[in-house]
Amino acid sequence: MTSKILIVEDDHESLFLMAQLLENEGFEVHAAVLVSQAIAKLDQDLDLIIVDLNLPDGDGHQVIASAAALPRHVHTPIVCVTASKDESDVETAFAAGACDYMLKPIWVKVLREKIKYLIGKKQITEQLEVYSIRDPLTGLLNRRGFEQQLEDLWGLAKRKKLSVSALFIDLDNFKMINDRYGHDVGDICLNAVSSILMRYARRSFDLVSRIGGDEFVLILPDTDASSALTLGESICQSVWENPISVDTPDMAFNFSVTIGIATQVPCTDSNCSALVQRADKQLLFSKRLGRKGTASVEVISQHTPSHVSEDRDHD
Repeated sequence: MTSKILIVEDDHESLFLMAQLLENEGFEVHAAVLVSQAIAKLDQDLDLIIVDLNLPDGDGHQVIASAAALPRHVHTPIVCVTASKDESDVETAFAAGACDYMLKPIWVKVLREKIKYLIGKKQITEQLEVYSIRDPLTGLLNRRGFEQQLEDLWGLAKRKKLSVSALFIDLDNFKMINDRYGHDVGDICLNAVSSILMRYARRSFDLVSRIGGDEFVLILPDTDASSALTLGESICQSVWENPISVDTPDMAFNFSVTIGIATQVPCTDSNCSALVQRADKQLLFSKRLGRKGTASVEVISQHTPSHVSEDRDHD
């Protein structure tokens, strides 16, 4: 994918020089000559921003501060350029969010090397962040990534007064599968469940995560208890109808998941973690009644206590 660079520069000679160099290096260049134009362009994904500190309708510090304040640009390197030799200008730029600077006139070789280094560093940082919130086996959100996104999703549902359903999914007899067929086959089972869950998490705001060894959570905003139960039953059926092939005399085997579901319209004193715990508790309740391989639901009223115990023994 081509890296995008925004150049904010009102000097046409400098703008042309930088743009030509960067385009020759294969970058996609966007340009702005005013503070207002630059800020309007910050709503797109950018790999690097170059800002002249002296602009006709203000100064570049405004652009730097605006970019640095946006979550989408938390890793975007910002380079200030200036003809001024006043150290306070650069200090102010760094305080606003710049990470590097260049003095005019621009040295082409220095510009090229700085940009390659900064974009490379950004890509590595973003990849490390992805690894920190993703499960390496399934590619789903891990517990850390799940908890980060869950709060935002819960807040949205609370503002819009939408019901939220949490599905807690647990592989049945997973230890036995690992012991009998080996952990490689266990991993195949986990990936199979992951793929099935992703098929059912169709909407952009649905949230699916592997939060433990054989435990998954699916969060469905704007989904009532009846719809969540229907979906849970479909997931159970899809898993059972997806036999796993192994190099043993058995050739293939079927396995199942049990799903506990909790549904609630967020209220003032409710929290998303309690909803997930309720779904987990519902799963345990089903297993203790001998209902492995099924889905069951609990509808939580606004008066239901949010605290649940942590007694867990899924297998």
